[in-house]
Amino acid sequence: MSAITSVLLLLLLISGLAVAMEPGVRLAVTNKGLVYAEQVAGAELRSRLQTLSFPDQSGSEGSKSWSITNIRKDGISGPDAHISLNPVAGGITLGISNFGISFYADWNIKYRIIFRFSSSGSLDFSISGASVTLVAGLGEKNGRPTVFAKSCSCNAGDIGIKFHGGIVAWILNIFRATIRGKIRDKLQNEVCQIVTEQVNTRADQELSRMKVNLEIAKQFILDYSLTSAPIVTGNYVEVATKGTVYWKDNRQESPFMPDLLPPLSEFSKMLYVDVTEYSVDTLAYVAHTNGFLKYAITVDNLKDHYPNSKLELRISSSRAPSVRFESTKLTIAAAARVEVAAHTPDGVVTPLLLKVSVSVTVEPSVVNGNLTGSITAYNFHNAVIHSDIGEIDEEELDKLIRRAIDEVVIPGLNEYCKQGIPLPVTGIFRLYNAKVNLQKGYMQIATDVEYLK
Repeated sequence: MSAITSVLLLLLLISGLAVAMEPGVRLAVTNKGLVYAEQVAGAELRSRLQTLSFPDQSGSEGSKSWSITNIRKDGISGPDAHISLNPVAGGITLGISNFGISFYADWNIKYRIIFRFSSSGSLDFSISGASVTLVAGLGEKNGRPTVFAKSCSCNAGDIGIKFHGGIVAWILNIFRATIRGKIRDKLQNEVCQIVTEQVNTRADQELSRMKVNLEIAKQFILDYSLTSAPIVTGNYVEVATKGTVYWKDNRQESPFMPDLLPPLSEFSKMLYVDVTEYSVDTLAYVAHTNGFLKYAITVDNLKDHYPNSKLELRISSSRAPSVRFESTKLTIAAAARVEVAAHTPDGVVTPLLLKVSVSVTVEPSVVNGNLTGSITAYNFHNAVIHSDIGEIDEEELDKLIRRAIDEVVIPGLNEYCKQGIPLPVTGIFRLYNAKVNLQKGYMQIATDVEYLK
């Protein structure tokens, strides 16, 4: 993927307010991000403009004819790139300035006064102060981002021509204006063609292959498809994505809708990613609905009642966990059904049935472009639903449940939290100086980015 493509991809992947539904995950690129994009785009354009070439030129006037052949590039200076937001066009404006290029070539002239005569030599021509302005629109098709050039204009700047050799090089001065015009027309068409192709062909092809469905833990699919075309403001580009988690083999919708996110009010970082409770709630709902939240642990606390039996603690969610983002903490509340199963010579019996409610506090972080976390604290409450072993020692029961949580539930949850949730720009940009800010109803990742070559 080219650098300029990735710049456009970054812009497309991070912005917009949904029309059909609010976004589950919203991203925004600020003007600080555009400054970095300018540096990347400038380097890419310098590389692409190295391919600029001129075909042989020729012309005639009366009895005089001329040709310029074997045109070779001598050097390139600049260009400087500037990217600005263009709300009116619904996209961005890419400006290229201070572009210069020099060539050397061979000339030949033929003319007739009394008899036919010809002469040849060399020439240098240089272009300085050239500039280009391209307006690109940002769109959406089938949930994927699109980019397309809307207009391109090029100003060739100053064109200098110097002829060398030949006894009649001065005659070529007659054609200087014509030659300069041909060079100007060719340069303006060629440069706009290069820049437009970079957007319409290379960038759009890369974007069409962009993954909008990312796998989590081999069982879930996170849908980052766009819910609308990107929205461009004067301060940032914003794009809305579904941010919905599905079971890999069953894309059944969850019974939730995202809440309205407040407008972006902080602009000190390049990129902002807002993850709503909705996205994490859909993950929890799908995990519960498809029986993913099940654990088992061998216990020995009931051996007095079942001395020759293998005892197993079976834990399964009784309802979908709920996630709450507050300004000071992230909590997950879960309810579970706990069965104590005894594998006796006569079969499996369930002498004890419990219900347990657990609340865990999670500290979110960003690692290698993934949203990760770790459980820092928890508390629980249990109640006996059914018992075939008489009165239960509550202290022993608490120890039993705490052991199950400490040895199985928390390590299992931490392992999934460690794997994390991939963000839309994971694998394309490296995130650094990332900070996670918890807000009521959502968390915001504020980060700077670096293009991964």
